[in-house]
Amino acid sequence: ATARRAAQLLLVEGPARLKPVRACAGRGQVVFSTLEEFEPLLCSVDDEELMTWGLVLEQNLNNVETFSVGQVRVAGLVCSYYGTQQLTQDHQGIGVYGGSDLTFVRGGFASLLGEPLEDSVRLAIEQAMAYDQAAERHLPGFIASRRNYDIARGTDTKGQIRSGVLEQSWRMGGASSAELLALQAFAANGLVNRVRASTHEVFGTPALPAHATLFYQGNDSELGQLTKYAQLRHVGHSE
Repeated sequence: ATARRAAQLLLVEGPARLKPVRACAGRGQVVFSTLEEFEPLLCSVDDEELMTWGLVLEQNLNNVETFSVGQVRVAGLVCSYYGTQQLTQDHQGIGVYGGSDLTFVRGGFASLLGEPLEDSVRLAIEQAMAYDQAAERHLPGFIASRRNYDIARGTDTKGQIRSGVLEQSWRMGGASSAELLALQAFAANGLVNRVRASTHEVFGTPALPAHATLFYQGNDSELGQLTKYAQLRHVGHSE
């Protein structure tokens, strides 16, 4: 009943999107435009799965750009980052997460706001900060050495821009390999104050770029032949 009510409220604004909570990389998502279309989708969800994990329902947006905003704290180092995600095609031709291109600076989230930013990126950072501050406020004893937030920006059916946090990742995630390269660069030289790094997930066995760091290449039991690597693209120094 709660899911139906949520769907009804969202459909007032246009088509909505259903996301299985435990799916990853954009898999399993379905767009629906009416309650009649939603009903069989809801009935196909296992009752125990629904009771345990729930569902994600959100307004469906067009021309979506997904930002990543995050922070890592390791061995006395704190760095924060922003950037964008890109899609790739899996072996079934489905568009899934393909990596992130990220800019890192020393310090907490507020340090990012000192960067020259487009308005859309600045808003994404501010929204991630609001989410992070809410977690600190409402989760007593909350500790997360890695904090990553996905923020979607797109247009609704009326052509209005919408931007909001999709989810948090307080664990190892798709951007973690770039985070490791950035942490190494900051740890190796105290004058380094800005790093650009990227992660890449490719289905198949591509030729790797020079200086890429390979993290995984093999035949995954569920996803097939998969390659994951990261690149350190730029290291900036303070004067």
